[in-house]
Amino acid sequence: LILVLGGAGFWFYRVQKEKTKLAAKAESAHELLEINQQLNSEITNHKKTENELQASQNKYQSLVSNIPGITYRCALDKDWTMLYMSDEVDRISGYPTTDFINNAVRTYESIIHREDAEYVNRSINEAVESGQPWEIEYRLCHKDGGIRWAYEKGRGVIRADGKVEYLDGFILDVTERKEAELKF
Repeated sequence: LILVLGGAGFWFYRVQKEKTKLAAKAESAHELLEINQQLNSEITNHKKTENELQASQNKYQSLVSNIPGITYRCALDKDWTMLYMSDEVDRISGYPTTDFINNAVRTYESIIHREDAEYVNRSINEAVESGQPWEIEYRLCHKDGGIRWAYEKGRGVIRADGKVEYLDGFILDVTERKEAELKF
C-alpha cells in the first residue's frame, strides 16, 4: 500500500510538474501572440504614416513645381548652403539644382553678379538681424555668359528659442521687365 501510495504521489507530483510547464508554455505563447499583434499594429501604423507623408510630399512637390521661379531653403551660414532648391534654378541660371544642394559644385552666391554680391549679402543680413523679410533685385550670371535679373523675396524662419533656423524664399527671373525699364 505504501508503495502504491508513494508511486501515486510521485506520479501526481510529475503530472503537476508537467501541468505547470504546459501552463507556462501556454502563457508564453499567449504573450508572444500579444507581442506579435502589437508589432503588426505598429507596422500598419508606420506604413500608414509613411503613405501619408509620401502623399504630402507629392502635393508639396506639385505646388512648388508650378511656381514660375526658384523656391529655396538655405542654412544661415557664410555660404548660404542650399538645403532645398527647386528645379527652376536650371532655367534661370543654366546650372542644375544638384550643383547647389549642400553647395555640391557651387554656391548660389557664386552666380550673383560680383558687383551685386555685397548688396545682396548686406540686404539679407540686415533683414535677418532685424527679423524682417527682404525684397531685393540683383543680377545673376547665367552659365551661357548672359546676365539675368532676379527678384528675391525671403525671410528667416525662427526656432522656438528665437534663433534663425534657416532662410526660406523665392527668386523670380525679371529680366524682361528690367530690360524694358532700362530702355526708358
